[in-house]
Amino acid sequence: VVSNKDIEINVLNSKEASRFSPTDSRCFKIIGDLCKGLEPNSIIAPYLVMGGTDACYYEPICENIYRYAPYKVSVGLLHCTHGTNERIPVDAVAPAVVFLTELSLGALRKTKLSESYELETVPLTALTA
Repeated sequence: VVSNKDIEINVLNSKEASRFSPTDSRCFKIIGDLCKGLEPNSIIAPYLVMGGTDACYYEPICENIYRYAPYKVSVGLLHCTHGTNERIPVDAVAPAVVFLTELSLGALRKTKLSESYELETVPLTALTA
């Protein structure tokens, strides 16, 4: 808030907020099912991203865009997101790869493309123990 009424502010660049992605979609269900597979007591809920993401570039080609990071991190690491010394623990990378692989395979299983591929499931718990 500027208290000096002589100051003029001009917007040089802006964009509208990204579209909402529904929670009743097939993709949101796949994400939720994978989360429940890893943490049966977890609660699956949408979250409002309060900053700019690359999502706006995918909107012309994607019906729904879910901003999801499959990492278990401490609250302290969350505070450095997009800041100084942003990082995730090395031991969080392998489970994230398993999760994202399963997410991709789960989406592919529901398409005609799945008939062209031999799909293999990696147990979600394989790299999370």
